Amino acid sequence: MTTTAAPTLSSYWLRPSDPACLQSSDYWIWSWAPSSDARTVLGGPSQTSSCLPLGWDSTRTYAGTACPPQYTPGCPDTGDGVVTCCPTAHPFTCQEKLSTLDHGEWFRCILQYRQSENKSITIADMNAYKTTTTVRTHGTNAHLHALAVLYQTPTQMSFYQLLVLISTAGDFNFNRNNGANDRRFGLKYFIGRAK
Repeated sequence: MTTTAAPTLSSYWLRPSDPACLQSSDYWIWSWAPSSDARTVLGGPSQTSSCLPLGWDSTRTYAGTACPPQYTPGCPDTGDGVVTCCPTAHPFTCQEKLSTLDHGEWFRCILQYRQSENKSITIADMNAYKTTTTVRTHGTNAHLHALAVLYQTPTQMSFYQLLVLISTAGDFNFNRNNGANDRRFGLKYFIGRAK
């Protein structure tokens, strides 16, 4: 039987400086057909590839010991050791029950609006790959969703997991003379030093 180590949520991962990442007023509606599969979300669809840790998908659990910067635990550990990290841009909590619609597991963080207000919203038609912008009133019965980062603290690391952790944590900025990211050292550097 082959097991695959969980990807590591490295301590150097920071929220990118891209202005589309986790801005508190960046409201989108992600809409798939049928029309009932639509949610108001903090941030646009591009955040799945430009704002989240490498290899992110809605069900991936990283090996880690804390939520990354700009995220906080959205709910207590439910006994399985997996922590759901929600953006700090709003007071999100965890969805108690994920939607059974096709994309329900994507939106693990939620908040209910406390007051009615008009918001400028970009609507992303996920089937037609087009966007439109509108102003909508969200009442106190409406919700805002966000994408989460999941992590679990390893109870015991295998040698392979330890190498992955060392490799990902040590791949950047070893060559401080020129200030550039220099990947020459990485895992090879650590293995050579261990001899």
